[in-house]
Amino acid sequence: MISRNNKVIKAQQHNTMTLDQEQKKLLLDIFNAGRELFDEFDIRYVKAWDLKQLEDLIDDMKDAFGIVPKLSEHKHDDGSDMPAHWSDHVWSDDHRAYKSKD
Repeated sequence: MISRNNKVIKAQQHNTMTLDQEQKKLLLDIFNAGRELFDEFDIRYVKAWDLKQLEDLIDDMKDAFGIVPKLSEHKHDDGSDMPAHWSDHVWSDDHRAYKSKD
């Protein structure tokens, strides 16, 4: 649990994630990009570049952290599974994660 006042950060040991240096940098980059975008948010002054940079960082997180789309409730016409790209993503080891047959 992370408190809102940033005094206490607690994690159950079995749910703790260890981050390598690349992941730490990416997490900090996305945090800073988000803060830059929203600190003095006024839609009239949002630059397309800032939005694109934030989108690119979010996409980079998929590979760095093992984030994948959920398994869709729908099937391909041949009955095979498909990812639910339009919905929430999950950790790759989640039972709801889409697993590519490649």
